[in-house]
Amino acid sequence: MNEEEKSLLLEISELYKKLKDEPNGTYSSIRGGLIKPDGNSYVRNANSLKEKVENLFNTFAPEYLDEETLRQFIHTCNKEVGYVEYHYDKQIKPRSSKKAYSDFIRSMDFATHQIEINLSSLFNRIDEIRNE
Repeated sequence: MNEEEKSLLLEISELYKKLKDEPNGTYSSIRGGLIKPDGNSYVRNANSLKEKVENLFNTFAPEYLDEETLRQFIHTCNKEVGYVEYHYDKQIKPRSSKKAYSDFIRSMDFATHQIEINLSSLFNRIDEIRNE
């Protein structure tokens, strides 16, 4: 495995970590506290993750990522991340309910969990690299 592939795997790992952390909000030292979860940020990070994984597959054709896994991952990104965007748009409206906010958080958690399932072999490989 060359350095470019390792670098790409670590970038994928960082983007995934951002997806996992988004439902908890982010800390801002400028604003002096916690910023609520942002659906637009989640969607941006998910799309970046999808691009990086596609790039990894097309450039290196790794044995730990097959075409079917990639197809399932892309489907998850298109479908589940679309639900995140839908629920985010719904909950940012004035007078939206607490249920709309809960649905938004749940959709992020579900999408992230599906991505983790789809890319489990890739994340296992990332763990191996970190332990080398």
